[in-house]
Amino acid sequence: MPGVGVPIGSVYRFFPTRTALIARLFAEEMVEIDNRLADALAETERLETVGASITALLNDALALVLDRPWLKSVLNAPAIDEPIALADRENTKTNADRLARALVLLKPDAHLDEISATALLVCHLWAPTVQLCLAEPEKADQIAASYGAMITAHLRALG
Repeated sequence: MPGVGVPIGSVYRFFPTRTALIARLFAEEMVEIDNRLADALAETERLETVGASITALLNDALALVLDRPWLKSVLNAPAIDEPIALADRENTKTNADRLARALVLLKPDAHLDEISATALLVCHLWAPTVQLCLAEPEKADQIAASYGAMITAHLRALG
């Protein structure tokens, strides 16, 4: 790990492979983002604000990655490493369950299967949306706003 003053051999005493190191970094960084999602959902009282809350979280995640440039590699890790991809899918499912529970309270007339599928899709598209914003920084605000608007429009149509 260049630049941190730790010999690479020391790192591999704790993390036997590159995958193990990236998986740990991925898990640790996702905790902060996941906690922000849980807090935002707990504070959401109206269906119309879910998209805006998710847009704000996406912007927070972008700021976090811009503040810590090495996170870009961590966010791309699921695309290149199967064990990390499995962990990412489990993380997506956990967050989708959180979102679905919040949506059930906000949209009680909607079908549970439809809410679950929507929540899973919203959470699955999170990382590619963050990656697209990072790849197109001049359009990041519009991309994030469009993502939130799509979520809001779809949530209104549930049920």
